[in-house]
Amino acid sequence: MTVEILLMLSIFFFTKTVSKRLKESLHINKVSITNTIIMVLIPVGLYLFCGSVNSNYPHFSRNILLPEDGIIESITFAMYLWAALTIMLVKNKKAFEYAMICLCVFIAGEEISWGQRIIGFETSNWWLAHNTQGETNFHNVNIGGIFVWGFIILPGLLYLLLGSFAIQKFKAVKQLTEYFGIPSPKYYYALVLVVILALNVTIEYYNHNEVSEAAISILVVWFVNIELAPNSRPRYFFGANEKPTVTLT
Repeated sequence: MTVEILLMLSIFFFTKTVSKRLKESLHINKVSITNTIIMVLIPVGLYLFCGSVNSNYPHFSRNILLPEDGIIESITFAMYLWAALTIMLVKNKKAFEYAMICLCVFIAGEEISWGQRIIGFETSNWWLAHNTQGETNFHNVNIGGIFVWGFIILPGLLYLLLGSFAIQKFKAVKQLTEYFGIPSPKYYYALVLVVILALNVTIEYYNHNEVSEAAISILVVWFVNIELAPNSRPRYFFGANEKPTVTLT
């Protein structure tokens, strides 16, 4: 239910605020169009690929590709570590960069349940009662039918949907973002996140949530390389020709 609510809110805010913004002030060029197409195709392709493997090779899917600590989850873990390490290379970091490093490391730790399955320590009674996987992590905690991961993704979703609009509309917001070093997000980030949420609720197969998490981790790496570390990213990075968003005056 939490995912459906997030999806409906995403669609509402996206169509309400973004459509007008796209027409009036977005600078659309070949690079941005290409990057948008690539970023939409990545989660779609990942979902279809994993779904196909799950249907045709169920043993491989359930034991190697999609289980906990499988290939897909390992990719998610690696993406968040990559994002954190990339931000660490940024010079003159501000509060937002430090917050993103902590967040990426935290999510990476969450993905592997803080090494529980590797080290083998037991789950306490509280985690057993509230965690849907019976493990020591926050993002699978379900209290009263509400998943904690919704509170993690909702602020990011609102930032991607409304951040650019709020920064340009309200002077106080602009001043705060400049002080903390928060970039004005491109709207295709929100579009990609909406696509990922839509795929998550419409295409279901064994452990398909892991695919959503992997797709989001790739989006985070893209965001970090474009917006926070434009001078640190490798030249072969798929968004290498995209410029970071500049807050308009």
